[in-house]
This record gives sequence, C-alpha cells and structure tokens, in this order.
Amino acid sequence: MSGVGFAFMAVLLWGGAPVPREILLEHMQSRAIDGFDSNLVEIWYRSIFDEMRRTFARLDEQAVFLPLYLLTLLIHWPLFAALAGGLRALKEKSHRVIVYAGLAAICLGYFAIFVMIFDYNRWLSNWAVCMILALHAISRLPSSTPNPMHIAVDRRRNIYLGWLVALDFLGGPGTPGFPPGLL
Repeated sequence: MSGVGFAFMAVLLWGGAPVPREILLEHMQSRAIDGFDSNLVEIWYRSIFDEMRRTFARLDEQAVFLPLYLLTLLIHWPLFAALAGGLRALKEKSHRVIVYAGLAAICLGYFAIFVMIFDYNRWLSNWAVCMILALHAISRLPSSTPNPMHIAVDRRRNIYLGWLVALDFLGGPGTPGFPPGLL
C-alpha cells in the first residue's frame, strides 16, 4: 500500500508529458472514440501546485453546496450507525485494527483528492460508495453479536431518511438534490 502511495506522489511531483501539447492532443484525438474537450490535455502540463491553486480558487463557489453535502451525509445516518455498530462488534482486535487502518487510508486518499480536485459532489459520492463497500466487507467479518449492523426498518426515522435518500438520487448524478441542468 505504501508503494502505491509513493508511486502516486512520484507521478504527482515529477510526472508530466514529455511531448509538446499539440502532439499529445493530436494523439489523444486520433485514439478517442468520442470527442473530448481539448482543455483536458492541460492536466498533463500542470503541476500539483497549479492544481491546488485552481482548487482553492474555486472553494468559494463550492462553499454554497456545503449545506447540501452535509444534509446528504445526515440522511445516511442509519448507515453510519450501522458501520459504528459493526466496528464495535468485531470479535477479533486485529480485524478492528485493520478495518480502522483501511477506513483511515480511504479517508486520507479522499482528503488528497479534496485538496487537488474541485469536483466535490462527485468525489464525495465516491467516498460514500467506498464507505458502503467497507460496511459490506465489515459485515462479513466474525462479530461478537449476531447481526450487529441491523438497520431497524420499523423505526419511523429510518423510513423517512430512506425516502429522502431515494428522493436525493432523483436529482441525478451531478449536484445532490438538484435536477440535472438546473445549476
């Protein structure tokens, strides 16, 4: 795992396209099945520090959506409660340590994405998917109690939150809670 991290950092710090922009663009356009924005080629010619500057310059635009992101996380509260229950119920201490390390690695990786990429709605939803996959993996580990991750479907709060989650996805894969093309 640390080898992947070192390779990632090496590419970020010293990686780059060794050919002129026009040649890379021509090559990419000749290989692409669908057309793409030619500005995407610029990513191969910017440093990590340029990306960070661009991201922090757009933070004020993204701050408007912070309440929506928090609301989206809040309506998933039963899943977080199930995750916490599953962590507490793990039978083996070594499993708990490995799971905590894995969850920390996922969160640190997404923090790195936060610093460099301004597409917060997409990476936040990807982080949530990783957490749900971790929840599923944790549920397969031996636990000290039967069904420690049970989400009570008879609790009124969980039913309401489930409907809110379902309605949130009607907004499309872009911005949470907004119809596609509205923003």
